[in-house]
Amino acid sequence: AGVALPVVDLVVNFGRVEEAGVILTSEGFVGLLAALPTEAMVIVLSRAFFAARNTWIPVVAALTSVAVAVGAALALVTPIGIVGLALGLVAASWVEAAILLVAFRLRHAGFGLLRLAGAHVVYAAAAVAAGLATARAYDLLAAHLPADPGIVLAALGLGAAGAVGLAVYAALAALLRVPELGAAFGLLRTALRRRAA
Repeated sequence: AGVALPVVDLVVNFGRVEEAGVILTSEGFVGLLAALPTEAMVIVLSRAFFAARNTWIPVVAALTSVAVAVGAALALVTPIGIVGLALGLVAASWVEAAILLVAFRLRHAGFGLLRLAGAHVVYAAAAVAAGLATARAYDLLAAHLPADPGIVLAALGLGAAGAVGLAVYAALAALLRVPELGAAFGLLRTALRRRAA
């Protein structure tokens, strides 16, 4: 959340959007971040059902999610504005993920979802720490930037802060012995070799 406003300002502003619009967009952006974990779950679980040639469960989950999104947004957008719209979409995403997760659990009881969930708690904690580090790094950098830094300096500042967050996440992943870290570095090395070739 600490870098949401400068990120949105860099991406959509360029002097053509008034400050109130940038602030509203950043508020919606922050609200939507709560749906990141569930959107990842929806993608993976939906594909698992499709691979098993079961299409009706993902369809029912998606239709339910649309109904929840519309209902929650209508209820929340008047009292709290654009954040209410974002929270409606977040609620819909969590409902869809919950339906898919429960259905998957009922059909594949021995899959080890609890163990997988425990691993994701660790990943989430590392991501929160990385996010806090990114926000703190940006605050320190922003103190040395001019009031109107321009596109290049703003992008460099956000990039540097993001690099700090990425380094913190990688360090925590290595400390916690996250097995996917090695695979991620392997994919990165392969991509760099292909580019060099």
